[in-house]
Formats: sequence, C-alpha cells, structure tokens
Amino acid sequence: MTNNSHSTDRYSQILKEKVANIVLLKLNDKRLENVTVTGLSLSGDKGYADVFVSVDSSRYAEVQAGFESAKSTIRYHLSQDLDWRRIPKLRFHIDTTVDDAFKLDQLLNNENYNKE
Repeated sequence: MTNNSHSTDRYSQILKEKVANIVLLKLNDKRLENVTVTGLSLSGDKGYADVFVSVDSSRYAEVQAGFESAKSTIRYHLSQDLDWRRIPKLRFHIDTTVDDAFKLDQLLNNENYNKE
C-alpha cells in the first residue's frame, strides 16, 4: 500500500464519521431519520466522496431526495468541522447490500424447500 492510498483511506474514514455525525445530530430532515452511513469512497484527488447509506427498502426514493436536498448543508458542516483546504463534493448512494442478502437468503431457502 502506498502512502497516498493510506492517506486516502484515513481521510475516507474521518469523512465517513463526520458525515454520519452530521446526519445523526445536525440535520432536521425527517426523510433522513433512521439512516446509517455504511461506507465512503474518496476519489484519488479527494475532490469527490461517494457516500453509501442503508435504509429500509420502502424509503429509497425518499432518502435519496433527502440527501440531494441536504448535500450543501452537509458540506457546510464539514467545512466547519474539518480544517481541510477543500471539502469534497458529495454523491449519495443507497447501499442495498442488506436487502440483496435478504432476497438471496429467501431465494435459497425457497429453493431448499422445493428440493425436499
């Protein structure tokens, strides 16, 4: 691992924690309640951050709209919390891993049931 990727990993972890805290403590948007920040990927030039969030599948569109609306507010809070020269632009994505795993589990259980 190079120093650059180690640095990016460290920045990613810091940014993930800050974004999670802002979502939990500083936003008053009902659409963003009960949302979990599951990951963050920072571009090599640190200009963009892809933030992955988990939420109940029935709320995907609502939460995505909430984050689109809150992007600039979150970046503002990041600029206040971090002494970085540049705050990355945020792109929010719904992390469907839990829902995908649940569907796969159901499919496998159903397949096993049909074999018996």
